[in-house]
Amino acid sequence: MPTVLRSIGRTEIDRLRERAKADPKGRPRINVHSSLSDRVQEMVIALRRGKPILPHRQLGKRKSYYVIEGRFRVTFLSAHGRPIEELIFDARSSDHRWAATFNAGTWHGIEAETDIAIYLEVIAGPFVKGRTEWLYG
Repeated sequence: MPTVLRSIGRTEIDRLRERAKADPKGRPRINVHSSLSDRVQEMVIALRRGKPILPHRQLGKRKSYYVIEGRFRVTFLSAHGRPIEELIFDARSSDHRWAATFNAGTWHGIEAETDIAIYLEVIAGPFVKGRTEWLYG
């Protein structure tokens, strides 16, 4: 088995940024994990401004975000959709977050505040399609 399973550098980030500009959803990703059955799911995600990830949650899991490039906002919401807390992630600012871990059972939405924001998402696996709940159906 190789020592390094996957590495991501400037070349891969540049390609991901270009894909984000053309992606209809505006959020392509590079899976760092090997399979959907891995106990840890790690994804480098590019999020384009104007293409938010709507409020959602994954029950019984913790999630972490680590900003790589740009700036994005995570808004935590009540079950009624009211904002209750907000975190700003900014790769160039010491006044904002670079990383945070939270209970993924909390409703949360994500929005880029720069043209493209790139971040690492880490969540417990395995990934099971259909297990993500969306606040607005």
